[in-house]
Amino acid sequence: YAYVMRKETLPAAYHKFIVNQGPIDGTILNAVEKSCRGMPVDKTAVMEYVQTAGGKEAVKLVKPWLEKRNINMIPNHALHPHTRSSILATIHSFVGTAKRIFPVYLALALVPAMVLRYKRFVANPLGVIAKATASAAQSTSFLAGFCSSYMGQICLQRIIFQKMGWKDRKQIYWLAGFISSASILLEKKGRRSELALYALPRAADSFFLILNDHRLAFTVPYGELLIFCSSMSVIMFFFENHFNKLSPLVAKLMTRFLSHDMQLSTETTDTKPEAKQESNQENSIKNPLRHSQSTLSLSGSTMAP
Repeated sequence: YAYVMRKETLPAAYHKFIVNQGPIDGTILNAVEKSCRGMPVDKTAVMEYVQTAGGKEAVKLVKPWLEKRNINMIPNHALHPHTRSSILATIHSFVGTAKRIFPVYLALALVPAMVLRYKRFVANPLGVIAKATASAAQSTSFLAGFCSSYMGQICLQRIIFQKMGWKDRKQIYWLAGFISSASILLEKKGRRSELALYALPRAADSFFLILNDHRLAFTVPYGELLIFCSSMSVIMFFFENHFNKLSPLVAKLMTRFLSHDMQLSTETTDTKPEAKQESNQENSIKNPLRHSQSTLSLSGSTMAP
């Protein structure tokens, strides 16, 4: 919804990223927002984009819509001037998004595998590369599926609304995003929660700014700092007390920079209570300060708060 209707509530870099990865140009997104709100549309900018992307044939199809006094909807031919078919536009959306995002996902999958698991990479480079490529392809299918599903729904909405003579509604863009989010099922189960936690702060921030604009919420001094402190305290709590609950990437990064005497194993789920108690007693004897202080190793020096 914010991607189309309230871009000012999203971080500029984040909005630029999703516009670049998406199938609809920023000029058309601005025109869609204006038309939904009943505001004047920059017809010159729209025609220049259509001329550049679709040529004279696309201009002939879009021009009658822009000559209307009240533009109640930006037509499909402006959304995808390079083709008349909405089906082909949806397919092009999937392919185009996949081409743009696959290198990004491949780097995100391959670089950590090489840096954090260097020994494994040296021992079996082809296996690590193959696994990273498969992971990147799966993540690419998720994002490309989301974009193409969103595009297909918006095109279908316009076909129906044009036949019925209805005005474009901003709520449609929220609904299309909600339905398209089902593409997350294409992603690995282990990454779904990470993606949800990645998108949640941006959605919450956008929602808060919208409420604030409508005077339904109020700002808190140093609120961002409080949220950061709370988040880091939760992460450090789980790092010290429930290490196996952290995501693998976060756990490996924190273990690399913070000395930690907890063993990375899944045997704790199968260990008997008596064995756990004996193990804890042995650890206490070996390291009597373990339960009273945490040791941070930074650049070879030791700090014990």
